Amino acid sequence: ANFAKVQKWAMIKAEGDSMIFPNEGEWWGKFDGAFDKVIPMKETDWYINDNFGLRTADEAGKIFFNSTEGDHLQFTSAQLFGWIDQYF
Repeated sequence: ANFAKVQKWAMIKAEGDSMIFPNEGEWWGKFDGAFDKVIPMKETDWYINDNFGLRTADEAGKIFFNSTEGDHLQFTSAQLFGWIDQYF
C-alpha cells in the first residue's frame, strides 16, 4: 500500500487537458468498460478495494485536489508555487 505511506499528495487537474483522457484520470478517475461513462476516483475498484493504498491515503486526509483551466502542464510559476505553499 505505497500510497498510504505518503505524507501529502496534491493532484492538479488541467481542465483543458488534451493529453490525459478523460482528464478525470488526473484525479484517479477512469472510463467504465464501455468507455461511455467516467467513473470518479472514489467509485473505482482500485479505490474501493484499496489496492495500492489510495483510499487509505484519502481517508487519512493526505490527498488534495485542485485544478487549472489550462492544458497539460500549462500553468504559471505563480500557480505552481502557490500549490507548493498551500499543500507542502
